[in-house]
Amino acid sequence: MQVEYDLELIAKWNRIDLLNEGMKNRRITEYKLDSMGRSIVHQCCLFGNVSMLEYLTTRWGDEILRRKDKYGVSTTHMAARNGYLEILKFLEKKKCIESEKEERFLTSALDLSIAMKHNECFDFLVSRFPKEMLGWALSNASAEGNVSIAKKLVSHGVDLEFKDEFGATPLDSIYLFFKIYFYKY
Repeated sequence: MQVEYDLELIAKWNRIDLLNEGMKNRRITEYKLDSMGRSIVHQCCLFGNVSMLEYLTTRWGDEILRRKDKYGVSTTHMAARNGYLEILKFLEKKKCIESEKEERFLTSALDLSIAMKHNECFDFLVSRFPKEMLGWALSNASAEGNVSIAKKLVSHGVDLEFKDEFGATPLDSIYLFFKIYFYKY
């Protein structure tokens, strides 16, 4: 009988026993993806499972932390989106923090930490991102009406005259946010 291993549940419930069993009979490999196109490594980042990530990197090497899922989403994106600062610290220790935007929605991990209001992840990531990426983060924070994050980005030297792909500055985004917010109420 052939057993199908659910990578999501293995990572979520920290089932090292099932992981080992699946690896032993070659049903779980470093390249195995689930139906969502995610590896066991991505599932660990999705559920904040640092201990399993440590185990996997000792088995398969740190390179697995740099792989993206089928949508171009990095492990850094997964951790930032879900607010797992411990995972981000682990990725930094392994020199695997990814600052590029993912392919599907063109968002960076910093953008996701802003959108999901994971300020501790934002504070951790902001100094680890190239300065040219911070302009985009300022536009996103402004569009969200997140003044405290916008202030932090300005204190990191982000230019208020940065223009996004539509030619809008962060100040234009703040104006639009408040116009929509007050029109709505």
